[in-house]
Amino acid sequence: METIEKLLSETIKGRKTALATVINTKGSTYRKRGAQMVINDKGIGYSQLSGGCIENNIIDKSLDVMNNQTGFDIGSYLNLSQPDPIFGFDKGCKGDMDILILDTKQLQPHLHTIYNSLNKNETVLVGTIINHIDFRLVGESFIKYENYDLKILNKSDLLDPKIKEALKNVEIKTGLYHDENNKVGIFIQAFYPQKEIIVMGAGNDVFPIMEIAKKLNFELRINDFRESLIKRFTNRCKEVTLLSNNIENVESYLINMSKNTPVVIMSHNFSFDCLCLKSAIDLGFKYIGVMGPRHRLNNLMTEIDATETNSIHCPIGLNIAAQTPEEIAISILGEIINYYNDQTNTWR
Repeated sequence: METIEKLLSETIKGRKTALATVINTKGSTYRKRGAQMVINDKGIGYSQLSGGCIENNIIDKSLDVMNNQTGFDIGSYLNLSQPDPIFGFDKGCKGDMDILILDTKQLQPHLHTIYNSLNKNETVLVGTIINHIDFRLVGESFIKYENYDLKILNKSDLLDPKIKEALKNVEIKTGLYHDENNKVGIFIQAFYPQKEIIVMGAGNDVFPIMEIAKKLNFELRINDFRESLIKRFTNRCKEVTLLSNNIENVESYLINMSKNTPVVIMSHNFSFDCLCLKSAIDLGFKYIGVMGPRHRLNNLMTEIDATETNSIHCPIGLNIAAQTPEEIAISILGEIINYYNDQTNTWR
């Protein structure tokens, strides 16, 4: 989402842009496949793909791509652990990295549509053909929206019908893909909606989660049945909702949410936690974090007559021996970061 927002912002300013994306890594590298960096025609880069070792070269290559209208370039940065030939010191990395630099000229007319799709909590794929037996198609890009519409950005009449059909059916995430004969290579970049967290509960321990989540660019939807608690979060997060302490109201709220959005149950009220847990399980949410010890979860599961699934995380959070509210918040958000980064299902 942040990448599309930056591309759109630069386009509105009248700037040309290139998008640098890590397409392959080997060994230890600062960033992994899918990491992105936006570069404008002023030579300004947003984000970074290394610890500062290769950014200047990426910017130079991006300017060449934009100025020479070559469409794209692939830079290979090998043996990053070797001493710098000029300064003579170790760059620190222990691996290799391939980076696709794409001129976004073809994408610019579609950025608003992509942005609107992401705002609808839909994922968008952008693919670039980087190897093809028909050289005219190398550098060709396409957009695949979550509703399975496929938009070829140029030379659509040249694209092999079999490839078109394969792209319509594909459900994949960021990565490099080849046909069965290894004659066609396509790199696909997945653009995801803004990362959100649904918090069921508005106690004092939600405040550090909210503050740290903002720094991580997460958006929170906070819910509770106690007006005195929930009103404290008004205008401080994406959404604040006063729910009733009944199953119908909780389900009617959660049913409209993406089932990939993490649900954190932490109201510290047994009855309300039961309603939230039952609704989240019945509706098929993929991550359900429950605050409290295991024996409390067992009591909750007995009360709602449910069987524990792999989607339930209790005690919620990474095991970092957290003690303070801030440490607990970091533990919870760390586990949610891992969940988001480890998803294999692209589509909502």
